[in-house]
Amino acid sequence: MWYRIAIVVILLPLLATLWSRYSAMHADQAEAAKTWLESRRLARALRLVAVALWWALWDLQRPPGLTLFSEILFFWIPPTVSIGISHVIACLTSRTILEQKWTSTDIVRLAWWGAVSPTIALLLVATGFESIYEKHLVGLLWLLIAGIAAQVAEIRSRSAEGLKLRKVKSGQAYIRAFQLAKQMGVKLERVYVVPAGKGHLTNAYGSWRSIAVTDNYGEFLRGSQLDYMIGHELGHVKRKHGIKKLLVVTLLFLVPALVLFILPSSPLPSRPIIDLTLMLGLNLASYSVSRRFEYEADRESVELTGDPKTAVHALANLCRVTDTPISCGRLVELFLTHPSFGHRVAAIAHVGRMDPSSIDEILQHAGLIETKLPEHTGT
Repeated sequence: MWYRIAIVVILLPLLATLWSRYSAMHADQAEAAKTWLESRRLARALRLVAVALWWALWDLQRPPGLTLFSEILFFWIPPTVSIGISHVIACLTSRTILEQKWTSTDIVRLAWWGAVSPTIALLLVATGFESIYEKHLVGLLWLLIAGIAAQVAEIRSRSAEGLKLRKVKSGQAYIRAFQLAKQMGVKLERVYVVPAGKGHLTNAYGSWRSIAVTDNYGEFLRGSQLDYMIGHELGHVKRKHGIKKLLVVTLLFLVPALVLFILPSSPLPSRPIIDLTLMLGLNLASYSVSRRFEYEADRESVELTGDPKTAVHALANLCRVTDTPISCGRLVELFLTHPSFGHRVAAIAHVGRMDPSSIDEILQHAGLIETKLPEHTGT
């Protein structure tokens, strides 16, 4: 019975990806991209759940006397292979549905780094806590390695997507970024432009005293809408979200590790429950912090521009261009680093005291399906 459950857990990410591919390929052509992207959100959540369940099952039925080689073979390889294959299928499907121009080499790189973070990084976390259960401080080293692996994988994944920072010293984005930074009291030092590349990237980034935007932003955001987008990234810089997130996530994993190290060893039957609580709880808390920072950056930008309608227009245009679903289930959103479009717009409307009818007009103007906004929760 245990082996059957383990097989189902291991195959869960792969089966979810195959089902997502089937649903998208058989959807109406106009809705295929949205169907695929929406299902990928669910697949992301299922990957984390699968790794958490796999760790709990492993602790429940751990074979005695395992060598390091045996543990790598039986604990590490099954989820890594399953999730790695699911990433390959996802990249091939994205190339077809989203008309991305990935080469075979690009797909291999994307799949590998997609498997490293979060899968391999999470398995490193599990190994770290296993050592801490046994009162070995080397477990903290495993947690550190897991954090480094996740950061490296994120950087390399963006590189595989075609993220290449090109520092600029002129142009519309450069001039407006420094003008807006001065208004916000932000010390901005660098502005980068990123080629959209094979993956048709449409994104913007804010880090330590610098921001970056993909070169296709000017195609659908101009004037005050471009100001909102730049202001959002400057909001991240102003509030030092990059550093704060690093510190918060470090504490999220370090504090329970130290508590488990100090407290008496837990009985073996209770370990699977602790495993699930740690794996899901710590990651969901990390995602929650990321979403809160997005709300804060939106608020900074709206306060800067004084025009919440422009912010909604910009987000609506972004959703239209990228085929991003405008809503998702509340449970799925818990596994996202960014709030859904609906919740972001609801928060902006709350800050700007917007009339709901004006939001409907904006959505219709952008060609999006009219949606009922969720109530603002004070985030």
